[in-house]
Amino acid sequence: MRFLLLLLVLSIVFSACATSPTGRSQVMVAPEHTIDRANRRFREAVEEISRDGKLLNDPEMALRVGQISDSLVAEAVRRWPHTAGWQWSVVLIDDPEQVNAGSMAGGHIAIYSGLLAEIDPDDDELAFVLGHEIAHSIANHQGERTGLSLVHLAIALAFGPVGSLAGAIAGDLFIYSTVHAPNNRRAESEADELGLELAIAAGYEPDGAAHFMKKVEAKTDNPDVEVFAFLLSHPSYDDRLNVLTELAKAEPRQASAAPVEPHPVRVYWAGAPPEETSGEVPPN
Repeated sequence: MRFLLLLLVLSIVFSACATSPTGRSQVMVAPEHTIDRANRRFREAVEEISRDGKLLNDPEMALRVGQISDSLVAEAVRRWPHTAGWQWSVVLIDDPEQVNAGSMAGGHIAIYSGLLAEIDPDDDELAFVLGHEIAHSIANHQGERTGLSLVHLAIALAFGPVGSLAGAIAGDLFIYSTVHAPNNRRAESEADELGLELAIAAGYEPDGAAHFMKKVEAKTDNPDVEVFAFLLSHPSYDDRLNVLTELAKAEPRQASAAPVEPHPVRVYWAGAPPEETSGEVPPN
């Protein structure tokens, strides 16, 4: 019975395989439904953040993020025209403890004030951060993780030991280390590559990505332990830095003969909460 369940789940999952922008095979489940669901979840999240008074009140940063996002998304839409109709948006969250950024399917991005304050990125570095998150959305890595979770569940149900906590933990660790973590690392590397390409195409300096990673590494309290690298959900800082440095050399900045018109991106901050319709940031 377990084996039949495994076959059923895997047949559903692998019937929805897709190919990432770099040509990598992905396990995907109903990507269009994933985007619709992400749109709803993002709107709900922004409304809750606004009610809690956690939207960042920084008009200068909102303007910077809006201008950089407009140029990056314009390049993304030029390469992948199907994303032109996405509800591209960035929410700036006031949370000094979170030195992070994130994204959802459908072009939704979040940047936390902790990253902006602790790393203090210049425009080239911020372009890489935003490009990285835009790349996650374009490649629908979120939908891919959903597909992998179903694979995880199917394998656990089919082969997982019953009644043994130690066995169950060992099984979960095996699946995580052989399925989830390696795929997450590939997705992060893919987002690094595509994000840097977008930043360079939009006119930002190639070495911004490497400079950003050096700042992050200098701030981290928990440097990677290489012996456990196979369990890391992200590539190590050294690996990412080396790859980004090589990519910057291979793709030097080149002025575009025909610059792409900026694509409007909605920026949510304390001066433009979800209740407002314009979504525009104030001028300098």
